[in-house]
Amino acid sequence: MPETALQAISLAALANVNETDHTAMVGLNTHAFHTARTIGKNLSEQAGTFILAFDSGLSEHIPGRAWSAGISALAKTAAIEWPQADVRSIDIATPGLSNEEISERLFKVITAGGDITELVVDKHGRYLSFMTTAEAVTNHARPFIDGDTLIVSGGAKGIAAACLVELASRVKLNFGILGRSVFTEEPAYLAAASSEAELRKVIMNDYTRHNKKILPVELNRIVSGILGQREIKNTISQLENKGSKITYLPVDVANLEEVVSATAIIRNQYGPISGLIHAAGVLADKLIHEKTDDQFNKVFATKITGFANLLAATTNDPLTHICCFSSVAARLGNRGQVAYAMANEILNKVCHDEQRGRGEQCVVKSINWGPWDGGMVSPQLKKHFEEMGVALIPLTEGARIFADEMEDGSTASVETVVGGLLSAWNARGGAAEETAAVWIHQSNNPFLADHVIEGHVIAPLMMVTEWCLRLAKKTCPEFKNVTVTSMSVYKGIVLDNYRRTGDILTFDYTTSRQRESAVINITIKGEEKRTLYAAQINLDNELPIPLIQVSPSLEDWNWDQQDIYPSRLFHGETFKVIDQLEGFAPSACRAKLRVPKELYGNALSTMLLFDGGIQVAILAMEKQMGNSSSLPLGFRSLTMYADESTNVLICELSLISSGEKNAEWNIRFIDTDNRVIADLFGLKMFMYK
Repeated sequence: MPETALQAISLAALANVNETDHTAMVGLNTHAFHTARTIGKNLSEQAGTFILAFDSGLSEHIPGRAWSAGISALAKTAAIEWPQADVRSIDIATPGLSNEEISERLFKVITAGGDITELVVDKHGRYLSFMTTAEAVTNHARPFIDGDTLIVSGGAKGIAAACLVELASRVKLNFGILGRSVFTEEPAYLAAASSEAELRKVIMNDYTRHNKKILPVELNRIVSGILGQREIKNTISQLENKGSKITYLPVDVANLEEVVSATAIIRNQYGPISGLIHAAGVLADKLIHEKTDDQFNKVFATKITGFANLLAATTNDPLTHICCFSSVAARLGNRGQVAYAMANEILNKVCHDEQRGRGEQCVVKSINWGPWDGGMVSPQLKKHFEEMGVALIPLTEGARIFADEMEDGSTASVETVVGGLLSAWNARGGAAEETAAVWIHQSNNPFLADHVIEGHVIAPLMMVTEWCLRLAKKTCPEFKNVTVTSMSVYKGIVLDNYRRTGDILTFDYTTSRQRESAVINITIKGEEKRTLYAAQINLDNELPIPLIQVSPSLEDWNWDQQDIYPSRLFHGETFKVIDQLEGFAPSACRAKLRVPKELYGNALSTMLLFDGGIQVAILAMEKQMGNSSSLPLGFRSLTMYADESTNVLICELSLISSGEKNAEWNIRFIDTDNRVIADLFGLKMFMYK
């Protein structure tokens, strides 16, 4: 692929690779990274498109394919590093599909547009996206008991050591700790030097006394090694004081022979291995287009090869617990950390695979840690996070959370996110001002050609609402409930350049954040900087409950269904979602909505169904006032009670008030099982002719 490419679709990860060959599966990630690196410099400076397709096997429960799942984190990181580019990963279920069918489904996803960076297409062709939710605890494996044996990679220092000490304070365990440090005898003359500064001073004096010179890099290596050994010894001492037994072995976890040998030693000392904790990790931060193969492979070797080796070395052990130390960078992507994000995302998805394969007898966890107040966070990086408003995880609190996860015994939730998110928000409750933009063109939003009024392509109200909802979810992904509390239309969005250069909309937004909720205020402007829309969105974790509503008795509309499009409504093929007019009364009406079969599960489907409710309001205005030339001017609120893709909804409209040329409606959307999906309150309709 040429470095100058601005539009790229990578299908290499859909290659027919043996799922049992984890090395080959991991190689798909490396190939995707190489492609991104090739065009990275160009896309970091110019607008373009980069789409990655792969099959993680998770939606169809295919063991082994999860080792390719780092590709989604590549897309999320690239989207951050290349803000002008449209970057997406599409995890598409391919079993049983021909190449033509796979191509057709990918084509539909790509041409549907939207701004979801991480998308899943299941075997039915339905589109799914990820969100963080709280799951009920349903199944439990047995907890740790005194005398259980754990293999821990990278657990002798830093945050992992603090986690082990907290766990050991609750249950007496046998720890086999595998680390990179090799113990050497510490010179006696250093015994009195306790701090880093004191060590440097004493070592420098010793070299001067012996008429020797030492380079700064060598001094740093010696001091770092001594401090590391002391920290390991301190960890061992703390664990032993809690009543646990410890064996520390210097091992390269990326070397299978060394890992097998080490686990055999631990097994001979303490008996069968009950648990694995994979906490080893290294950083090699560079932008995608600057990162070398050596830097990329260094991160992957420790995280990915290391975990694969630990699993291989304990194949015949009765494991009851597996835990990986992952990172929130995997969940969201992070600038400069493409390899780290990809490697940790692989851990996340392989853990899902392991949980499914091992069943209820084993607890499998992948903890996506935010930045810790310690560990790999240097004082300089800590200051950077504080300036961003990202809360660091206190060492004692993080250790407690880890031990709680291990003791919980739940097999229901594998992937957990803990701590501050890597986005620039003010954790102290202030408002962060930011700007986003959307480029709208017939190439990325072809369906808008079916929303034309008097020769002008117009952005539908519900499409604008969908953009605002996606922006809110991206800004505050930790909240599962998103409610639009106001939406005002000051001027319709006319897309005059839709078929030429495209139109750019600017979203200026402020985020006011509290611990349990957030409020986002959005102002949408066109290229002339005139305010077109304004919205407010509330986010929290309190699931809303719909009010009980009695459906009024309705009579027939007395309209021929065939006359709706185009006689009464201007909407083109994609927007023809009114399937049946079911009943009408002076202050209420009801209709069945259905998206076309080829769009079922599409990211557009919910927006189209909600737009269908507005279309019914237009028909109701004509029924009452004899004029179908009405448009929405906004609404008071949109509350969603379910986040499920569907192709059929019933909409029930209730008239709140009306005037000579205007009316206000409430619309309730119900599925075919009579569950309330959403309430659109206070829809303001105005007759423009």
